[in-house]
Amino acid sequence: MELNVIWFILLTVLFIGFFFLEGFDYGVGALLPFLGKTDLERRIVINTIGPVWDGNEVWMITAGGAMFAAFPHVYATLFSGFYLALFLMLVALIGRGVAFEFRSKEEYPQWRATWDWLIFFGSVIPAVLWGVTVTNLIQGVPIDAKMHFVGSFFDLLSPYTLVGGVACLFGFIFHGAIYLNLKTEGELRGRSRQADLPCTNNRAAPETRPETCGPGAKVCPGLLASCAEGGWRSWVQDPKAALMAGFPEQISPFRGVGLSFRRRNLVRGRLCT
Repeated sequence: MELNVIWFILLTVLFIGFFFLEGFDYGVGALLPFLGKTDLERRIVINTIGPVWDGNEVWMITAGGAMFAAFPHVYATLFSGFYLALFLMLVALIGRGVAFEFRSKEEYPQWRATWDWLIFFGSVIPAVLWGVTVTNLIQGVPIDAKMHFVGSFFDLLSPYTLVGGVACLFGFIFHGAIYLNLKTEGELRGRSRQADLPCTNNRAAPETRPETCGPGAKVCPGLLASCAEGGWRSWVQDPKAALMAGFPEQISPFRGVGLSFRRRNLVRGRLCT
């Protein structure tokens, strides 16, 4: 096995570990203002991820270092092309970390509410931007023959990539709701069940599920169904259509609308190849 293949497998494992472990952190942070009705409940929600959230961030740092060491061209192109997106992500993560530390310094309700919303936005923004980044890598980004990114920040935003960002956010919320369901009890656990995508009873009739399901319940099952019906080949051949097929009309504002993706004269290279 060639060395670059070994590094690619290692990098894949690192990013999978990051999305699995940091995913529920983002989900819990996104659910914090809505599941916690009192200050005590919000403190309980934060305490569920208190011992692990900073350790889970190490997976991302390690993955970035591995990419720099093994695939410097990909690292340079990715970090320069997605510079503004990664900067916004970094600011959100810094604010989130500060909020975890400073929330309990004062007992004023307004003080704690401010930090709670900072935790919320510090979780939602990275989740959406990770989805936008991954879908851009699937779609391909405009680079020249020297592997220089030739677009702008707004070239990275399209209906397809924004839908991917929302799907990633719902996936992390799903993960966070399951985690809270395991770590909490009482009314807080009941609310986490309502936010949980598989719902309180997976065997219930479809028409009875929306009453106990969170909004994300209409997204991820659709994505899984579109993957199962069309197979993985549909995602390779036409990822836009495969992703859009997973969103029902009541969730996605892009369903039923004629999408026009601006074509460039530049080659959209894929950084993973």
